[in-house]
Amino acid sequence: MKSLPRLQPLPVPEGYFDTLPEKILNQKQEPTPISVEEEALLYIESGQWSTEDILSMSDNPNELLDQIIEEELSKTEPLWTEEETWY
Repeated sequence: MKSLPRLQPLPVPEGYFDTLPEKILNQKQEPTPISVEEEALLYIESGQWSTEDILSMSDNPNELLDQIIEEELSKTEPLWTEEETWY
């Protein structure tokens, strides 16, 4: 491979890094509010909370598990319909 020509470094404007933190802080946007459920999902998806952590926070873990199962099953189609049921 042939040698590439050397590039000149880009010049930095005078005082650029002196005012940069202030510019960044001024551009900071207010965070959008999220619900408790959304926040919990963020912790779970990021791996900071495990399944055991969530169940230990619940007053009734069995009820929570039943609710999760019910929600998941409602998203899936039935394996067969009543018409397809063979006796």
